[in-house]
Amino acid sequence: MAAIEIPALSIPKVVLVTGGNSGIGKATAARLAAMGSAVVVGYNSRRSLADQVIDGLQGSRRVAMRIAIDDPASISEAAAAVGTRYGRLDALVMTMWRGW
Repeated sequence: MAAIEIPALSIPKVVLVTGGNSGIGKATAARLAAMGSAVVVGYNSRRSLADQVIDGLQGSRRVAMRIAIDDPASISEAAAAVGTRYGRLDALVMTMWRGW
């Protein structure tokens, strides 16, 4: 079997991490911020946790934003806000736990 080529990944300039207020999302947001990305920490509830994550991230280009992925209006509002604030979105990281 031939090896699968894995290209090098570039660092996204602007990234949205859903579920970014805890767990894997929090760790992902921290790593991306440390690499120089502008990070949008998406959360559905627990705004205070999202604010704590934002306060702990490196750099100044970070923001917490409520995004309920089961609410199309919330997604549209978030997309518009990211577009207005940053003018682009390079990566979307979806990390959520639904209590499976």
